[in-house]
Parts: sequence; structure tokens; C-alpha cells
Amino acid sequence: MRRFFLETSLMAIVAMLCVACSDKFDEPKFNGGNIGGDGVLSVSMGGDMSRTYIEEDGSVCWHADDRVAVFYGDNTLRQYRFDGNTGDDSGKISPVGDFKMGKELTANAIYALYPYSDNVSLDNGKFSVTLPDEQHFEEESFARGANVMVAVTKDMSSTDLSFRNVTGAVKLQLWGDFVVERITLKGNNGEVLAGDAMITASYSNKPAITLADDGSKSVTLLCDGVKLNNASSSPKSFWIALPPVTFTKGFTIEIEDEKGRVVTKKTEKEIVIRSSNVQPMAAFEVVAVSKPANNEIWYTTSDGNSVTLRPEFFNSSVTSHIKQDDKWVISFTGTLTTIGVDGSSTGAFENCGTLKSITLPDSVTKMYDYTFYECFDLNSIVLSDNIQYIGMQTFDSCTSLSEITLPASMTNIDAAAFYGCSSLTKVTSLAMTPPALGELAFPNTVTIYVPESAIGAYLQNSSWNKYNIVAISGEATDDAEKYSPNDPDYISSDYSANGKYKALQTATAGNGIDIVLMGDGYSDRQVASGRYEVDMRKAMEIFFSKEPYTSFRHLFNVYMVTCVSKREGYSDIYTYPKDETALNCYIKSDGVSVDADTWEVYGYAKDIFGEQEYEYNNGPRIDESTLIVIMNSDVYAGVCQMSTPKCNTDKDYGNGASLSFFPLCGDDTLFANLLIHEACGHGFAKLADEYFSSGNGAINEKGFYEIKDFEQWGWFKNVDATMGDALTVDTIKWKHLLKDSRYSGLVGIYEGAYSFSKNAYRPSEESIMRHVRGSDGEFNAPSREAIYYRIHKLAYGDSWVYNFEDFVTYDAINR
Repeated sequence: MRRFFLETSLMAIVAMLCVACSDKFDEPKFNGGNIGGDGVLSVSMGGDMSRTYIEEDGSVCWHADDRVAVFYGDNTLRQYRFDGNTGDDSGKISPVGDFKMGKELTANAIYALYPYSDNVSLDNGKFSVTLPDEQHFEEESFARGANVMVAVTKDMSSTDLSFRNVTGAVKLQLWGDFVVERITLKGNNGEVLAGDAMITASYSNKPAITLADDGSKSVTLLCDGVKLNNASSSPKSFWIALPPVTFTKGFTIEIEDEKGRVVTKKTEKEIVIRSSNVQPMAAFEVVAVSKPANNEIWYTTSDGNSVTLRPEFFNSSVTSHIKQDDKWVISFTGTLTTIGVDGSSTGAFENCGTLKSITLPDSVTKMYDYTFYECFDLNSIVLSDNIQYIGMQTFDSCTSLSEITLPASMTNIDAAAFYGCSSLTKVTSLAMTPPALGELAFPNTVTIYVPESAIGAYLQNSSWNKYNIVAISGEATDDAEKYSPNDPDYISSDYSANGKYKALQTATAGNGIDIVLMGDGYSDRQVASGRYEVDMRKAMEIFFSKEPYTSFRHLFNVYMVTCVSKREGYSDIYTYPKDETALNCYIKSDGVSVDADTWEVYGYAKDIFGEQEYEYNNGPRIDESTLIVIMNSDVYAGVCQMSTPKCNTDKDYGNGASLSFFPLCGDDTLFANLLIHEACGHGFAKLADEYFSSGNGAINEKGFYEIKDFEQWGWFKNVDATMGDALTVDTIKWKHLLKDSRYSGLVGIYEGAYSFSKNAYRPSEESIMRHVRGSDGEFNAPSREAIYYRIHKLAYGDSWVYNFEDFVTYDAINR
């Protein structure tokens, strides 16, 4: 097996509960030996060479009977094993079974892969492997064979098999009174972590791995009863090997004990796993929370007696109601999913004045009106981890209830749900998106604790920000955090975050297509509270919410640059004086157009693109980048500046930088449509507007020649125009789609586009490029084709050749 000798890296990464360091392990090597007639290879290990496991003193050693797959340039799989003993730092690897070179080989290299598997194959320098979705616990290491490595010799005469790591690892550190049976890790954004994979290996390049889309989205570490130390000073380590992956929304681990009880821990911020690196997470205590089975409810009372049940208020029939282990247990015939009856004026436990505590199973998703109304002694409730809805006045007048945790699954809390809970001072809401909240849901004196990265979203929500909102970490508890979304009198004083940038997403294939997000009109406290990043991440998710962007998201880099403004938002006259906001955005006198200091925007991007390549239209990266500025305002406005290319002018894939400006609009749907229209449509895809005004009449020469001139760069593939006869199915720009039966009824010739009502044409009656307000936000087929084309050209360069049938095959999901 392979275990890694660790060297501390300076790169800081967000851990599960605090900031931790990322550790890097060195590339292992089989040092050169000679291939004899028996095929034996000599290997040795230096201090930073091949490693199979680590002794307690940190020394690097082989593990007895390590197995390696070897290919002598052909497709014949040969199994090798390490012949030495566990703890040896040198030795030999030899073939398992008879060794035959076979006929003379014409290949130019020896390929090797660890660990060996009968299912490994090699084709043109690419290994086909399967990463298992189950691993086994080993002390102070990951499972044997979990770390994948490849090696390629310089040529057939060389035997220097210099192994390079393909995988990385997460190191969990747990303590507490708990016996671990298994640990399951999964990304919060559905990242693929195991299954069929292709590993590309070459002599001089770092190996690359691509996992099949239908692979497993979780990895389970089987522990078979590992008892934790019950002291924070001596946590036990659990290692999980993972392919290189970016957990864009963090990950979740589920720790199960021998009784089937599951403790869940969830990260919230992006975590990147890199090959040859270990991501250590901060140690935390595992506390088993005992919960009922899905057909039970547990409760206690202040007088020890049972409460009177209303069986008709449960979705499953009651089979027993008995006292066990100092608690009352209500059992049902089947899974309990709802408590109460929708529309009823009475609650399931209403007026159960002696009800003291209650624990619900995780199968419950809804509690209807008045469920615990006037349960005066109720001071503890453990909700289902899957609860979504709490009805009107559900906990009204539960005067002994002092705190409650609302799970991440919560989506709706109805009016007066906790009204009259006079002792309630602390509510923890784990939902990243603020649930819909009815009027008078909580007492005015309550403090709402929310995930640190979501605090901005709660502060912007008019239903939630009337309460005192603070971060769960307690870091955002001062009075400055309780404020209206934008305060015209507030002035920033801390500019330490200004100009800093971070990658919100990194491309996992191709060259990496650059999207840069930044905001204007955000103060220092709005940055510190997390609101700035919440808005940038919201914009990123919207960008990839429509096809073809959704399917090819993995080809994009997304960066967030922090711009700290002196002022919050914009004044009533649309703008502050110059230099009051970072980018000097302002809305023009027409009320809808936007302008700004564009050089400031490019200046903020310089650290991403590099000193030599950030200048406006003066470098390949900026010439192919999409810059997006989010304005902190509820006004509806927007513009995209589409710059003509100053380099690579012979390219036909929409070259030229773009810069889009638009506000938050005060409406999430309108904001999303505006972003898709301006940034996705104009900015990235170089599409033209498809709307028109009947007063503009026929297209003029200026408009006609703009369309035709821009075509040379691959712009405006969604509109066409003529100065003469009407365009037809044989002359229109998208004729190939019109003549394809698969697009029958989906593509047409509609007069009116590019603001002109005559002699200018669009492909569909409706699209996001025609209407922003009230639009469903979709692109028509020629627009999708243009986006598909530009994505692939930017990702793979001139080596990628467009094939219409490939596009049609992809586009089936949109038809």
C-alpha cells in the first residue's frame, strides 16, 4: 500500500471547524534497476522517494507484498510484487508468475500503476481503472491500495520508473465517547468521487484523471468498530483517499456507530483536494445523538405521566404508547412523515401542558398548524434533520422553550410559528438559503445564528434581517452586523480585503476559461459579514444555471475579486460622487444604462491575469475573459461592453473581452435573467439583442454592417439581416438548423431583431435575448450552438474541430 510522508505546506485551507494547514507528500519513485531475463526490477528508496507506509518515527518504508501493474509499452498486463519485508527501504519488485516479454515490442516506454488490479488496462498512454467507493480504515494512514500512482519510463531502454501520485487525501481527526463503524464523505454539490476513471500518464507531465459522470458521489471508509479516544488532546485520525476534486460547496461526512446512530458534520466553504496533498481537518468531538426510528416519537413530561394522543393527527396509525427507559415511546405502523392535518384549527399536541421534551424521527418533513400550541412546559425539542415546513403557530406560547435548532432542510416557517415563546432567545438556522418566513415568526428579542458564509443572505432578506443575525462561529456578533441591507450614512474604514481574489471554481479539464466576478457598492462590513461572497457565489450559480453552461461548467475557472467601497449601495440620485464606490459605477440619466470606471475593473483583475496580460485587450487571457460586476442596488439596469479583439483577430469563436454591469435588482428572478442576458448572452457568447421596436422600422446601413462586420469574429450568430429581399430558409444564417427535422418547430425565421422591426431576423419568437422581464431565461438553438462552439474552442484551442452531429447529440437535452 502507499502511505505518505508529509511535509507541511504554507497554503491555508478552510477546515471543518477552523482553519487548518494542507500537507503535501512527495512523489514516490522506483529507482532505476536493470531488467534481466527474469524481468526483475531493482528498487531503492531515499528519504523522499517511494513510500508505501510511514513508521511512527516518520521514516519511509515499503510494505511487504505491495503489488504493481506493469506494461512494457504493450497492452499486456503484468503483475509485480515487492519482494522485501515491511519496513525495508530498498529491495526488488519481480513478476508474479512466468515472465515473458513476448514478441519484439515497438512501443517506446514502460508504464506502471499502483495498486495492481486485474481490471487495469492501458491504451495509448491512458490507464482505465476503477476507484473504489469503499476503503478500509488503517491506523495513521489511508487504506492499502487507496492511493493511486503512475510511472512512465523515458524510453524502453530506461528503467527509471518515477512514480507520481494521482490522488490526494482528507484526514479527519475525531474524539469522543463513540465507536466508529463507517464514515461516508460526499460533496455538497454532487461531485463524483469514485468509479470508472481514465488516467493519462506520460514521462514528463503530471498525470491527469477523469472520472465517468455516472460514478459514485460518495466514498465510505469501513472502520469495523474503531473506538475513539475520549479526550480532545488525543484524537484518532481517519484518512480517506480522494481524486483531485474541488468541493465547491464543501462536503458532508456521516459518522455511523455500531448501533446505527449517525453523526453528521458539514463544511460550508470550498475545499480543494489536490494530488500529492493531504487536507487535514480540525479535530472535533463526535457526540452520538440518539434518535427514534422512523416509526417512533419519544417524549417526556414534567409529571411523568403520558399525554393524551390524537391519533388522527399522524399520517400513520398508532400501534403502541408505552414508557421505556424513562421516556414515553409512541410507535406507528409505518414511517411517520407528517404531524398534524393541513387546514385544521387544532394541533396534534395542542394544550399538552406537561409535555417537557420531544424527539422526532428524521422521516418527518412537515408539522402543520398548532402542533405544540400552548405546551407551556416544553423546553426541549429535537427536530427531524429533514423537516421542511413548520406551520402557523406551531410553537405559539411554548413559554419554557429557550432555544431551538432549525435543520438545513428547512424551507418554510409560517406566520407566528414561535410567537409567544417568551423565553426563546436563541434560534440556530442551518439553512444556507433563508427559509420563507411568515410575519411575527419569532419574538423580537431573539438572536438568529446562521452559517458564517450565509450571513449575507440572511441580512439581505427583509423577513429575517429585522432580527439580530449573527454567525454561528460568534465572529459576527457586534452591533455593526445588525443593519439594513444598505445604509447611506455608513462609511468603510477597513480596506484590508480590497483587491484580494480567490478561485470559486477551477476547471477540471481543458485550458480553463476565465470568469471574473466583482462587486461595487459593498462596504467593509458587508465584505466581512460574508454578504459580498454570498452575492458573488449566487451570481456564479446563476451563470451556470442554463445550458450549455450547465453541462460544461467543469471547463471554467471562476474568480472572485473583493472590491471594498467607501459607501454601501448607491444614493437616490443613482450615484455617489467619484471614488465613493470602488468601481465608480453609476446609472445614466435614462435610468437603465450603466457606466463605470472600466480601467478600475481591469486593474482589479490584474493579479489574476498577470502583469503582462491584464491590460485592456492586450493579452490572450483578457481577450478571452468574461468580467462581471455586480452592483449593490435594487434598481433595474444593466449593460455589457463587448470589446473587439486586439489579438487573435483571425479566430471565429467570439473573441474579445467583455465587461457586464448590472445591479441585484431586489428580485432574484429578475437578477438571474439580467445576468443570463448580459453576461452569458452578450458577454460570453457575443450574442446580439433579439428585441426590436416597431418605431425603428427597417434596419439601416449602420446596423446591417455592424452585424456583418462582427461575424468575422464569430459574434452575433443569433441574428441576421438583409438590405434587400427577405432572408429565406436557404439564405438565413441558421439554415442548417432549419433544414434539420430534429429542430422542426424549434427554430424559425422571425422578423424583428437588433432593435429593428424590419429586415432584421431572430431564430425564435421568445428567448432570453429578446425579453429579460418575464422571460423563462432560455437560449434558442442557434444561441446554444454559439455558446457550445465558443466553450470548446476556448477550452481546447484550435485542435478541437466542430462537428454538428456532436452538438446535436449534446443538445438533445434541450429539445
